[in-house]
Amino acid sequence: MVRCLPVRCLYMCAQIFLANSASDSPWRERLTLMLAPLQQVGLRCWDETQIQPGQHRKDALAAALNAASIAVLLVSSSFLAREFACDQELPRMLDGAHKEKDLKILWVAVRPCLWQESALAAYQPAHDPERPLCTISDSDADAILIGLCRRIQSAVVDTVSSIRGTERRSPYRGLSAFEMDESHLFFGRATLIEKLWTCFNALYDSVDATRLLAIVGPSGSGKSSVARAGLLAELSRRPVPGPQAMRIIVLKPGGHPVRALALALHPPAIQEAPDLGAPRKLVDDLLQVSRHGEFDGLSSWAANLPRGADSPIVLLVDQFEELYTLCRDKEERNAFVGLLLHAASDQSCPVFVIVTLRSDFLEETHRQHPLLNRLLAEQGIIVPALSRAELRQVIAEPAARAGIPFDVATIELLLAESWGNEGSLTLLEFALTRIWEGLRSNKDAGTTLREIGGVGGSLARMGHALYVALRPSEK
Repeated sequence: MVRCLPVRCLYMCAQIFLANSASDSPWRERLTLMLAPLQQVGLRCWDETQIQPGQHRKDALAAALNAASIAVLLVSSSFLAREFACDQELPRMLDGAHKEKDLKILWVAVRPCLWQESALAAYQPAHDPERPLCTISDSDADAILIGLCRRIQSAVVDTVSSIRGTERRSPYRGLSAFEMDESHLFFGRATLIEKLWTCFNALYDSVDATRLLAIVGPSGSGKSSVARAGLLAELSRRPVPGPQAMRIIVLKPGGHPVRALALALHPPAIQEAPDLGAPRKLVDDLLQVSRHGEFDGLSSWAANLPRGADSPIVLLVDQFEELYTLCRDKEERNAFVGLLLHAASDQSCPVFVIVTLRSDFLEETHRQHPLLNRLLAEQGIIVPALSRAELRQVIAEPAARAGIPFDVATIELLLAESWGNEGSLTLLEFALTRIWEGLRSNKDAGTTLREIGGVGGSLARMGHALYVALRPSEK
């Protein structure tokens, strides 16, 4: 059964991005005052005055637009001169957000300007721009701003209805990782994702670097989610320069890493009897050593792709520690590492390798693959513990975005049980999944949390049940 959204829940799902020139701040303040009733029930309004000291303006704009569902532009000649003529940052961001996440853009001319000659001409104005607000009476201007508020209100309802239509399943992922297309539900890692994206671009632009980036952290720190819903999703929004889109390939090494690579590079067609001949031949090719004693099969495969030089390949090897825990063949392990390192260091080959690795397996890389170990030390990014503010985002934001926010008491209790506890992120995500299931059945979050025994209780019970079900020989 799906519950009707309370008014507060409805507006907690929406943020407005307000943009204006400094000289037009009185118009923004006037509009913000009119939006006060909606803000009191959860609507969030962002403008440049909220940029923190030391925060880069471009990064702040990008983050605010990413969180917003509606952009409201108060347009004048000074606004166009700054935003649409000088740096062109905001128009590009607006256009990208409009295309990628269906950002609704509403704009009003507050003073006369040549809007027809700007990128704004592509968007429908919320009021006749030939009658700027400063040229009409105060009462008429107020009426137009009230109309704009109603347009915002209507857009919020449409946006949240759309979100709810796509969020029939839990916005939490339990024991699974967040995937690329779930980045809108992945919170708490914005700083880390930006750092990874910056490192990726620096390595990609370097003329002599080995294009390998490692995401390293303890078990349960969320490395796979950071790689998939974080870095890969960010690369899809802000790709590296190039005439063609990136090709993203994801695999786990498993017990036969070279075979896993071949299947990822050449997945068989989905049919009744898939043809495995091509992947098997590719396995043989990948295992061949060149006359220089190198495993250059991945480089050769990438170089022979149609327009391969123009379309970079991003290869994510998730859970790289499987190379040591599941693969029993030392020669295959060495071949797999050789393939990755050769492709990542071949400047004529457009392959960029990303690996996620449990930090307790750094010793294995040191012992078995010292060259890889040195790269991990130089080009590895540690997944840090979440700050308290980041952990709050992990708990609260997915449910709020999905239209059924948690109450403050539950959020604080989950914070208290999770903050500072090693490996608690996995337990927390599992508990959040159970709490969400309870909310969908009209059971309040606090009740579910008590029933499952707090963070970790539900998972512990499931583990015990699985253990009891095992045969004596399996225990």
